[in-house]
Amino acid sequence: MNNREYALIVAGGKGTRLKSKIGKQFLELNGLPVVMHTILAFQRYAEEITIILVLAEHDIDTWRSLCLKHNFRIPVILQHGGDTRYQSVKNGLDRIEGDGLVAIHDGVRPLVNAGIISTSFRLAAIKQSAVAAV
Repeated sequence: MNNREYALIVAGGKGTRLKSKIGKQFLELNGLPVVMHTILAFQRYAEEITIILVLAEHDIDTWRSLCLKHNFRIPVILQHGGDTRYQSVKNGLDRIEGDGLVAIHDGVRPLVNAGIISTSFRLAAIKQSAVAAV
């Protein structure tokens, strides 16, 4: 296995439990949408990490607009989700070329940090999998 690391951020939620008109991933926290804080956390961990952002197809234009609004330039591979979380994760995994280590994150827990990410990848490399709860 190579050492390439991927962050698969599956942020296709609709915010129904929150009773919000927009998904949690797009709610602003300290001036940025929550999902941007999550992406920043992975980018702070390692600038060379490949970030795949899975969104509901109807949210992709919203994402692009928010990137312009916030001058957000961290490169991500955009992928549309599926009808279920399983399908959305699969769609994201299909964008990975070759092998490597993959972190799967729901996008709405922005307090993940470089230490948690580093430990998770290190343990996954040793044990073949790791789960972190934030």
